[in-house]
Amino acid sequence: MIIVDRIENDIVVLEIENRFYELPKFVFPETIKEGDVVSFVIDEETTSARKESLTNRLTNLFNKGER
Repeated sequence: MIIVDRIENDIVVLEIENRFYELPKFVFPETIKEGDVVSFVIDEETTSARKESLTNRLTNLFNKGER
């Protein structure tokens, strides 16, 4: 479980299994507050599209040299 321990200025302090981590507040919704439970989700669709785009760019880059 990831819990917002406290917010200090522009830093959110998260507690994860009795360890503390600091992240910039701008990566969270504006409504975040102490005591909130946070979860992170991997966006599979966007990740896949990004990988495909990078693969296409690399393919195009290397194919230009073969012409």
